[in-house]
Amino acid sequence: MYDGTGIPPLSLTLTHVASVFSNAAMGYGSWITAIISVERCLCIVYPMKIKSIFTVRRVLLLLMIILCLQLCGVFPTYATMQLGYAKSPDTNKTTLVLTWTEYSLHVESTTLFATFTVPSLVCFTIVVICTTFLVIKLNQTAKWRKTTANTGSKQDGNISSKELRVARTVVFICTIYIFCFAPNIFTITVMAMLPNFHQTDPYLGNLTAVCFMIAYPLQSVSSAVNIFVYLRMSTKYRETFCRLFCAGKVKE
Repeated sequence: MYDGTGIPPLSLTLTHVASVFSNAAMGYGSWITAIISVERCLCIVYPMKIKSIFTVRRVLLLLMIILCLQLCGVFPTYATMQLGYAKSPDTNKTTLVLTWTEYSLHVESTTLFATFTVPSLVCFTIVVICTTFLVIKLNQTAKWRKTTANTGSKQDGNISSKELRVARTVVFICTIYIFCFAPNIFTITVMAMLPNFHQTDPYLGNLTAVCFMIAYPLQSVSSAVNIFVYLRMSTKYRETFCRLFCAGKVKE
């Protein structure tokens, strides 16, 4: 990946810079998924109180606080970087490069831990627990409805049809998240347990690289497919999306 001058190309260093923000953005997405899954669980546990617990103002404030914390975690890394010119001793060619200070590696590791590793581990655990709870409740409701249908009872269930559709959508979203983030959680856990599990290690370097090659594309898939899932499974979301972006195609 070098151009023969002994200096890494600017495009490579800029890609590295962008990855810092990308990791923070994926960490923020993990928090959002966790909040949605918790909200759905509380809808089932406290159906009469959920609107007073998850108000629009509180959710918006929570999301803004998390966003600020994620961005604050990124700034120290960028503060240790600077653009400058470097001359290759072999070709005498001057190239614009990105340089780091002596504290950059430590700051970047701390940033990655705070904005990506911790959110990934915490949110993954929350989503797994909440998704398991939702699946159990959905199965119980399905069995209850089958029983009442056989007995001819017309009593309402604990969960309305609308709530069931929303819960199924959230379960599907969370399942995609769990599947796509599982390789990343595995990689993070192994790296914490085995210090040698690193790309620079002569024995485990190739295996580490393969794990990252699988984990990062799957994380991108998790972030990209949500909009299509909501368009397919949520009528209200689809109508709102068409009203905003396909106004000419919406029938009044």
